[in-house]
Amino acid sequence: MAAGAENMSNTPVVLNGHRWGRGLASLTMVDHLNPIQYNGFGILVRMPVEVALEHGITREMQDQWALGSQQKYQLAKKAGKFAMKSCP
Repeated sequence: MAAGAENMSNTPVVLNGHRWGRGLASLTMVDHLNPIQYNGFGILVRMPVEVALEHGITREMQDQWALGSQQKYQLAKKAGKFAMKSCP
């Protein structure tokens, strides 16, 4: 019998500097799976730039899409689609 198990998706995010405190300095969180581009299914994900080049997506096209996305958000916000809720 042979068996295997995937456990990489359970790898913790590391919080550096919390044990002895950092004073006013910010704590640094490190995801050790991010540098290898692990997507949770055991597949390494290609860099977005590589995919964009492969499909002929230019920076200008990305900027236009981002602008359109922000404009749609502002319209939805003005229409009351997003309600602000305060935390207790």
